[in-house]
Amino acid sequence: METFVFYLNILLDVFNIQADVFVENLLEESHKGNVDIYPLAERLTLDIICVTIMGTSVNAQNDNDCKYQKCVQTLVEICLDRAISPILANNLYYIIFFYKYIQKGNICY
Repeated sequence: METFVFYLNILLDVFNIQADVFVENLLEESHKGNVDIYPLAERLTLDIICVTIMGTSVNAQNDNDCKYQKCVQTLVEICLDRAISPILANNLYYIIFFYKYIQKGNICY
């Protein structure tokens, strides 16, 4: 039981730190007028996942041009395209339309 509480405290610390950064970014954006919260929430989620699961920080919330975030976004788009399009489900068309090489380039980040 003590181990669970120890890990829960670590997770709560990570959530609180990342949430503070999120709120700061949200306040900065709110001075500009209308705020699109999706990119901010996306970067928050990426930071929390990377710190809690992989043990490393990518600092996506403070870096608008985070290369890791762009690679993940590209890979998700490729997976969705392959799932939706019957043509791309075929490996031959997947290679012909260069999705394979785009995916390989983003995985090697």
